Order: sequence, then C-alpha cells, then structure tokens
Amino acid sequence: MTITAKELANGQLPATRGDLYTVPAATIAYIKSITLHNTGLSSYNVTITKEPGGAGTERVIISVVLDAGDTFYFDEPTVMDATDVLRGDDGGAGSVIDYTVSGAEEA
Repeated sequence: MTITAKELANGQLPATRGDLYTVPAATIAYIKSITLHNTGLSSYNVTITKEPGGAGTERVIISVVLDAGDTFYFDEPTVMDATDVLRGDDGGAGSVIDYTVSGAEEA
C-alpha cells in the first residue's frame, strides 16, 4: 500500500452541516491537522464532525467559537476509514470560515 501526504480538503464552511471530505473506497485517511480561520466580522460557532461510513452517526471532533479574525489549529491525529465523511458548518453564516484539512491517504 502507498501512503500519499496531501491536502485532503479546503474551502469555506457552509452555513449548515455539509460534507467537506469523503474517504475514497479502499483507502484509509490520516488527518494530521485542520486549520480554521474566521474571515468575518462576528463570532461564529464552528462544528466539525466525523461520520463513520456516511451512516448518519456523527462524532464531534471540533466545536469552537471563532471570533472575528481568529484562527484555530486542530492537531490531534485522526484516522478515517473508507467512506467515512468529514462534515462541518459555521453555525449559520456561510462562507466566512476558511478551512484546510491536511494529512495523508493510504491506498
């Protein structure tokens, strides 16, 4: 099996819970870090979850209030199995919280 370090996902969090990254079939993903940055002028409640196999049972891995201009760095290694889904939202604003998910995939 080959392990490839890469940026797994990036963009802006949606206002309501949405998919950020889905582990491809026959692959294990290793999340090394998640960086969140508030580009807005207000505080927002940010939630990032891991949903095993897309089965609808989310596990919260980040729940934080980000003030205007703040950056939050999550560096707890997290393993995700094939078809697991990383999801997130910014508590209702949409398009104000930038995110980057870094790690590796083993396939």
